[in-house]
Parts: sequence; C-alpha cells; structure tokens
Amino acid sequence: MTLTTPRSRRLTGAALLAAVALATSAAAAMASVDPGTPDKDVHIGKDNDNASNPFIQPPGVAAPQHMNDTDLLFGRGNADLLVGNKGNDVLLGGPGPDILVGGIDRGGDSGNDVMVADDGDDVEIWSPGDGNDIADGNDGNDTLIVGPVLTNSTGLRLDTWTLNRAIPKVDLAGATNQTCELVPVPDSEHLGVQYLLRLTAGGPLLNTLRVKDMETVVCPGPYAGTAMVADLTAGKPSFSMVPVSKVRGLAGAIVAPLFDHS
Repeated sequence: MTLTTPRSRRLTGAALLAAVALATSAAAAMASVDPGTPDKDVHIGKDNDNASNPFIQPPGVAAPQHMNDTDLLFGRGNADLLVGNKGNDVLLGGPGPDILVGGIDRGGDSGNDVMVADDGDDVEIWSPGDGNDIADGNDGNDTLIVGPVLTNSTGLRLDTWTLNRAIPKVDLAGATNQTCELVPVPDSEHLGVQYLLRLTAGGPLLNTLRVKDMETVVCPGPYAGTAMVADLTAGKPSFSMVPVSKVRGLAGAIVAPLFDHS
C-alpha cells in the first residue's frame, strides 16, 4: 500500500511511549494498568481512576489528581480482546490476531483512545459515541470496523462460539445513517498517519479517526445487511457497498449476525 509515512515493522519502545503520551496528555502516571498474559485474554478497562475514588482524589483536595477513567491495556502473544470503556485509554495489542475496542461509551463521557496493534491480522473497532481515536494496525492484514457494538446488562455482548474465542459483535444495521469519508493526510501535516476517517450521521461531522497502517476499513452500509468497505492497499481507496456476508475473516465474524446458542 502506498503510504505517506514510513511503516514501522515492530512496536518499538519509542512507539509505545508515544502512544501513552498521546492518550494521557500531560498526566504524570497511568491509571488502571492490565499487563496481560500469554493466554487468550479479555481485558476490560476498570474505569476506577476518577474523581469519585477517594484513594486517588483525597477528600478536600481541589486540584484534580485523577485521570478521568484512563486505562492502559496490553495484549500478549495470543488472540486477545482489549476494551477500553470510558476515558482516554491506550490499548496495545501483542502478537496474534487481537481485537481492540476503544470504548462503548454511547455518547456518555467519551474518551479519545489510542489503539495500537502489533503482528497478526488484527481488528480495531470504533463504536458510535466514542471519541476521536487513533487506530494503528502495525504489521499484518488489519481491519478497522466502525459501527455499534452490541451490549447487554453486564457490558459487551460476546460471541464465544464462532472462533473458539471471545469476540464482540458489531451491528452495522444499527447505524445505516452513518457515513464514512476517507481523507488522505499530506506529509506537510506531520500527523504520522495516512488517513483521516471522518464520520457523519445525517449530515453533521461527529468524529474524526486517525488511521495508520490499516489495510481495510468497514463502515455501515445504507441498508440493513450491507457494509461500505474500503481497501486501503489500493492507490486511491474508496468505499464500495457489499453484502455483510462478503466481509471475511475475523472482521466478518464480528459483523455477522449473532445467533443464540443457548
């Protein structure tokens, strides 16, 4: 794919530090940190570093000592699922086909997340109501999905049957009024990404995602059962409408209808 910035071959220490700095701004320390294991991890942001936590924010102290629910989640060498929830989260996938979900904020206290994958064919998900995220695929054949993740009373509704792992489900039919626009980023902007993905719903611009080293973007189609798919390896990528059933691999399992196996 033609890139406007050099494609990194590994997640270097400098890249990790840059990702942390982007998500935490001028904060002096990370909030909830989940280091990950060699297994198929499911890590959900704890959202416990906030003003209501008296251990973090001592009573009577006016200056903020908290980090607004910021979490740092790591994947290791397996098929991991990382979910940031609220706050400005940093999600760092390791080797393997990881799934990174910035948040399921649904418009409530949304955060600007940094999602950085590593080796493997990874999927990163932005759900309506989340903030203005960075999606970095790194190595592998990576996919960015834009659409509402399904939830239940306990959080994400997960499918554990299809691929012998926990995967979230994205209902593209729940956002048929949403439109995605890819905007190439010139070198002169010095943003370090190849594209901006601008998201609108019924007209107004709602959010902008920064997209780096992604091969495919999947957005809701205008009709139920359809998706808009862009191949970023093409010289001048654009979106084409396809049946949802034509989305393959891990991304296809995520956007496929959820069947009740109970």
